[in-house]
Amino acid sequence: MSGLRKVFAVHAYEAGDRERRSYQVGVYSSVKRALKAATAEQSYTGMFQCEVIEWTINHGIAGGEDNAPARVIKDIEPEAL
Repeated sequence: MSGLRKVFAVHAYEAGDRERRSYQVGVYSSVKRALKAATAEQSYTGMFQCEVIEWTINHGIAGGEDNAPARVIKDIEPEAL
């Protein structure tokens, strides 16, 4: 599995609540860049919490496909707000 390409998606949630407004911040080629973007976005907005998810290229959850396509790197922290 080490030959599979990974990307790191950053998604922001208002007040860390998945039921409120949210938006995609970006998709990055390294976890370091994704975490930096998440930190910058949280600091900039002051009211959104970001999560970082690692995805394997060409793998997903569509149609019940279960090839371990995603892994949470940084979860949202709703209680922090």
